[in-house]
Amino acid sequence: MAAPSKKTLLILDTGSPFCSLAADRFNSIAGMMGLPWEAVAKSIGLVGVENLQAAGRALALSKASDQPVCEERFGEMAKAVEYWQIGPKDQGQIDQQVMDLVARLLGGGERPAGEKKKAPATPPVKEPAKKAIVLKVGRETAGRHGKGVTTVFDTPLSETALKELGATLKSRCGTGGTVKDGRIEIQGDNRERVILELTKLGYQVKRVGG
Repeated sequence: MAAPSKKTLLILDTGSPFCSLAADRFNSIAGMMGLPWEAVAKSIGLVGVENLQAAGRALALSKASDQPVCEERFGEMAKAVEYWQIGPKDQGQIDQQVMDLVARLLGGGERPAGEKKKAPATPPVKEPAKKAIVLKVGRETAGRHGKGVTTVFDTPLSETALKELGATLKSRCGTGGTVKDGRIEIQGDNRERVILELTKLGYQVKRVGG
């Protein structure tokens, strides 16, 4: 059976330094959760009303600065845009906002509390709850000349999702690593940090070994 085509999350770039980051974070988490969506960050100057209509969803990162621009450019269609409240120093909020959006999409695509929307003609059909993914985290030193690595293994993730997760963990741990033989290796003893970051991403984690 052919895989379902992905819907587009259009992130309107009006100059925020975090648009590409938000798109990358969304695609990484959506890939790991099996969500059929793909985020694309695009300069608002290159976006027309037809692009908004074609996208499954559109958002802008700063309501205060972006909503007036969208209203001027798109008129009534600006009401279809979801507006976040990410300021120039709020990079740390990106992951939380992305996780909230992914959770809403998995639960039927509701907008954040407080945002008005038109009542659908028929109630949305919610997807069944997905079983939590459990990942094992351990440490290996054998055959590494005393230089141990933190490992994430026994994962049910696809190769692509595993590589994306590995890249995210390397970035957040500030160290190198690799993905091979169906598992992630992060240089050094970073078990506590890896467990923390995996938990933030919504995984259940089982620590293996001492």
